[in-house]
This record gives sequence, C-alpha cells and structure tokens, in this order.
Amino acid sequence: MAIAVAAFARPPAELPPPRSPTTRPAAQQPRGLDRKVDVFFVSGTLEEALAEVQRLSGLSVRVDWRGLEDIGLTSRYRVVLRADHVTLEQALDLILSQVAPPGVPLGHVARASTVYVTTRATMGRLSAAKPLPTGRSPASTRTPSARTARPASPARRTVSATTPTELQFDETALEDIINSLRRRGLDIDVNWPGLQVVGIDRDTPLSFNLRRATFARALDRITGHLNGDKDKLSKVYWLVADGAVQLTTGHALNSDLKTVMFDVGDLLMTAPNFAGPRLDVAALISEPQGESSGNIFLDDEQEEEESPAARRKATRDSLIHLIKSQIGEDMWDDAGGKGSIKIMGGRLIISQTKLGFLLLARSSR
Repeated sequence: MAIAVAAFARPPAELPPPRSPTTRPAAQQPRGLDRKVDVFFVSGTLEEALAEVQRLSGLSVRVDWRGLEDIGLTSRYRVVLRADHVTLEQALDLILSQVAPPGVPLGHVARASTVYVTTRATMGRLSAAKPLPTGRSPASTRTPSARTARPASPARRTVSATTPTELQFDETALEDIINSLRRRGLDIDVNWPGLQVVGIDRDTPLSFNLRRATFARALDRITGHLNGDKDKLSKVYWLVADGAVQLTTGHALNSDLKTVMFDVGDLLMTAPNFAGPRLDVAALISEPQGESSGNIFLDDEQEEEESPAARRKATRDSLIHLIKSQIGEDMWDDAGGKGSIKIMGGRLIISQTKLGFLLLARSSR
C-alpha cells in the first residue's frame, strides 16, 4: 500500500482535477516562462516535472544534474505539485523549492530560449557566463499531465518560492512580518477576517530566526507558530492560488466540494493463488525435534481458499481506509464530514473540500 500513499505525497497543494481540453488552441498560447496556466499539475520524477515545464514553455530546459547529484538530488526524486493560475516561472520555482535540500536552495537562469537549472551557489557564476553551460535536457518521452488555459492579464507578481532571504523577528506583529515578505517580492493575500475567527489578528506577535530561508520555509514557520495545538479546522494554512500565496484557515477551506478521479486499476490487481501443496508450518513447529507425523502438508479441506473477488474487495477496502486515515475519519461523510470516496471499476473517485485535498497532499511531507 506504500504505492498508494505516494500518489498523495509531497504536492504543495491539492490533488489534480480530471483532464480537460485547453480553452484556446496551443498555437495561440504565449510561449516562455511568462505563460500562465489555469492548473499546473505534475506527479512523477523531477526530470519529468522539468520536462513538463519545457513542453509547455517551448524553451530548452538544461539541468546541471552533476551539480544536483553533488547535493544528493537525482533526476528520479519524487515531485507532486499542483498550483492554480500560475505562470510557468512560478511553477518552476515551486518545483525547485519542493525538492531543494535544507539549506541548499535551487534556482534557474534564463537566457534567450534556454533555461538553466542549478543551485543558487552556482547561479551567481552563471549570470555572467557566456554562453550558458550545456547541461542536460530533461527527458521528454513521458511527461506528467497539466491543464492549461488562456493567458491571464494583467499578470500578478511572481511568487519566487526559492528566493533565499534572511528573516529575524522578535515579538513582531504578524502584519509587519507579512509586509516584510511582500517587500522581498512575495505576493501574498491574507484572510484577516478568517484568522480573527480563530483568535489571530494583525497584531499577533511572532518570534523566529531563519537564515537563507525560502519563502516556503518561512511560511511553514509562520503557520507552525500560529497553529500550536489547534484542530485542523482552526489551523492556518498557506497555498498557492491565482498566482499568489493565500494565508487562510481550515474553516475557510472546508466549504465547497470538488470531485476528482484517479486510475488505480494497477493497485487493485490480485495475483492468482495457484493450487499446489502447502506446508503445515504450525504442525512442523509443534513436533518434537527429530520426530515427524509423516504428513507435513495441509489438506485442501483444512484451509478455506479466499476467492479472487474477496481478495479484490479486501484490497479496495484497504486502499480506501488508508486514504481516509491520512486526513482523519472526521473529514468523510460516514463520520459527519463532507468528503466521500469510492471505487468504481478501476477508478478511485474522491469528493473533498480544498482543505481535504490540501491535507491529503501534505500527509506524507
């Protein structure tokens, strides 16, 4: 069942919606990292995620794989990310923020039709380099899915989640901390009325110190200090939507339902149990050493064989229980919550709120 958990691990945000056609022909879409998409979703390896950025942008994405491997990051590192209404540059920043090892931020340098991905330490040298290093392009034979949309105008400021910055606050009001992040380039919207409902206001003091922190790490630290031992509905969460970071509460996110489907046919397959002699292990253990009753095999009548249908049902029930337990039974309709989950054929159908999908995405972070 570890495979099932991986399907919901590490995305920053919600689970993906079903595929839908683009609202405008691809030929009319702007190219480059400024291109904006309704929903950017990737689920696969780091190489596949970067290949998706390359496919949608029309640019050549070159990766300093040797430099990344030196810090313990390989092309097969798992990436699951969804971001709504973002530019491809924002999506790339979020991918790099998700995979960057602690204290080693990643970044990219764009020049003409080439984007070079490497560590921040290398970026300073690359900025003056002519031409850019060759690097290696991510494989493009198999890419994750993404739903694109017509370009939005005007574009919002870029959310550069990988931008390193030093933050030091001592009993500083929350609003002042938010404004400090805005001055550093973070586009962030705060649901102040929602926060007041759970006892947090603009003057709530916070103290923490981060060196070379990404915006994502800073937001994690802020929400961690604000949440304490609050329940999931009263906690404060951050997510990327409409090209900006939103800071809001579980109550605000736990409203409208959205339904998504996943193909889980491969997880539901059951291997046939071929007929043949079976050792009676219990009898062997109980017999004195050196003695044998002569019959060390089970008779067919001694153990009732589970039918293939029963095994499939047990697998389905186990998968559903595993997913439900990731965010708590209280989020599902059979325990008074709003969400529902079922399997029809080989498809897993989940209806949940934004909060439910956000918790699923973060359950294995």
